[in-house]
Amino acid sequence: MRRLLAGGLLAVAALAAVLLYLAARDTQVAAEVEAVTLDARFRLRGPISPGGDVVLALVDDRTLEALGTASLPREELGAALHRLDAAGVRAVALNLFLGGQAAGSGGSGGAGGAAADAESLAQTLAALRGPVAVPFGVLFGAPGGAPAPSAAPAGLEAHAYRIVLRPTGDAGGPGAVVEAVQSPEAAILAAADAAGHNMLILDADGTLRHHDPVVVHADTAYPSLAIQATRLALGVAPEALAVRWGEAVRLGPVTVPVDRRTRIAINHYGPGGTLPAVSLIDVIEGRVPAAALRDRVVMIGGSAAGFGARFPSPYAETLTAAEHVGTMIDNILSDRVLRRGTAALTLDAAAVGTAVVVVGAAALSLPYGVAAALAVALVAAWGGVAVWALVAAHLWLNVAFPAAAVAAVFVPCALHRRAREQRRRWLMERQRRNLSRYFSPSVVDALANRDRPFAGDRMIDAAVLFVDMRDSTRICDGLDPTQAMDLLRGFHRVVERHVFDNNGVLDRFMGDGAMASFGPPEPTPAFALDAVRAARGLAAAVAEWSAGREAEGAVPIRIGVGVHCGRVLMGELGGDRQFAFTLSGETVAIASRLESLTKEVGAVVVVSDDLLRAARAVAADAEPALEGYRPLGARTIRGRAAPLDLWAWPDAGDPHKNQ
Repeated sequence: MRRLLAGGLLAVAALAAVLLYLAARDTQVAAEVEAVTLDARFRLRGPISPGGDVVLALVDDRTLEALGTASLPREELGAALHRLDAAGVRAVALNLFLGGQAAGSGGSGGAGGAAADAESLAQTLAALRGPVAVPFGVLFGAPGGAPAPSAAPAGLEAHAYRIVLRPTGDAGGPGAVVEAVQSPEAAILAAADAAGHNMLILDADGTLRHHDPVVVHADTAYPSLAIQATRLALGVAPEALAVRWGEAVRLGPVTVPVDRRTRIAINHYGPGGTLPAVSLIDVIEGRVPAAALRDRVVMIGGSAAGFGARFPSPYAETLTAAEHVGTMIDNILSDRVLRRGTAALTLDAAAVGTAVVVVGAAALSLPYGVAAALAVALVAAWGGVAVWALVAAHLWLNVAFPAAAVAAVFVPCALHRRAREQRRRWLMERQRRNLSRYFSPSVVDALANRDRPFAGDRMIDAAVLFVDMRDSTRICDGLDPTQAMDLLRGFHRVVERHVFDNNGVLDRFMGDGAMASFGPPEPTPAFALDAVRAARGLAAAVAEWSAGREAEGAVPIRIGVGVHCGRVLMGELGGDRQFAFTLSGETVAIASRLESLTKEVGAVVVVSDDLLRAARAVAADAEPALEGYRPLGARTIRGRAAPLDLWAWPDAGDPHKNQ
């Protein structure tokens, strides 16, 4: 029943963990932790080769030095576009600011250029055979505190998504809603084949991991420069550009998965320089072979020092905007965008649920070290699966939640088991203490370690001790019943202590006497020596107690002890429900008669020669408990046919003789 209950609770916990994962996986804290694990997976995978569809034409330090300017003049940009068009490129994406006379890197700003420069560049764009996508900037707040424009610049809406689908339920929404738009000059916008935003938003830890394929301004959804350049490269008409919030962006026949915030997870290829790149000055001056550009998407951007923004990525501290946008285009064209769709969601949920059940069951049943090793192995195995999924299927599996589920279920289950074991141990100790009030500790241990009390009667070797308080009736005559009971209890405590301290079993108390045995329930080689030590220790303790009583004017206490060893029958006496553990046989009877013999011979202890020989066989050479015995010779004991050699203690010269 307990296992069924534990299994049911683990099943409920697994369901709760899966529901929590579905509800919280996109929260900021969960997303930040998971993003760190994704970076680790990228580094474990290592850099990979891009698809080969994108070439970067960079405004680098050599370009600016050759042109002798701090930015790219419009006429030089036009010359570069003519060269690229002549080489037969599939499409060109300009990741340069086009709001002034000179072209700067995206987001760098610049002064307004002359209308003639804009017209000249527009004429160049119109004359090209291949398509060109130009960027426009967006702002989350109006520049200089001025009110945000109420509408987009003229002509910009022609480049918006034509189809925007808002699915029912909580599927997600746009990741970025902007307040202002910085459009290129109207002539350039009109001449370009496509326009897309060049906004790049970092994750909370400042790393660039996602691309925003859509921003919303004045209730209109606009695509990114990467989406527009990809659309041009695929030859997809503007009317076939669609977005479904929280699910996907469609470029005609191509579907690009997005997350709940309508972002694309970037499949980073490596550090800066992974994408093939040429210097723009080499393009302008015709030094780049046409074969290196033909049928490629060319991204014109900046890489010169101080020219354009740079962002951290999993592979590099600084990654240029051109490298990021080019990677996004290559991801889509080579179908290597990271996917977090239904397949990943299902696998994640299965991993979370399985982790809870398996680790919880292990923590509740297996040794703690084994359970902990299993938990670590499961996390490592899932991490390996996640790396494999990234490499083989470009699948982004969640690692943080399954790992958290393992920790979240292992710790409480292990603590619960620990508390349960401690309670069970405490209950067992309490039961042992209670049983020890009525049984000897060795009997209690033997009972506790058996599935059933004892496997029937059996013969064993044992030593049996009988002790009796002399003249107890006379001693108690002057006491009231309470005092008499206290006296007997004090005597019983002395007997109990010395029997138990010498590994003995108290068979029973008999008023002013007791019977004990040494050896049961599992005989040891030293059982005879234990019996001799118990007899001498008991005699010495009673002598000390009696001396204290005499000093107070009370009647002294005298005892007699008889000990013998041999074969005894060990078993249980009783009915169907209550039993008494006891010994029987000739050895028991002889030990009782030896105790009676102490009165006749004037000794405190009388033992058999069999006992002393068995004790000496395991005793050290100078064992005090074996010294001081006087021989009584062979005596006939009632109930035994053959005489028995006996010894008495103390001898005539022993100072304890008169006790």
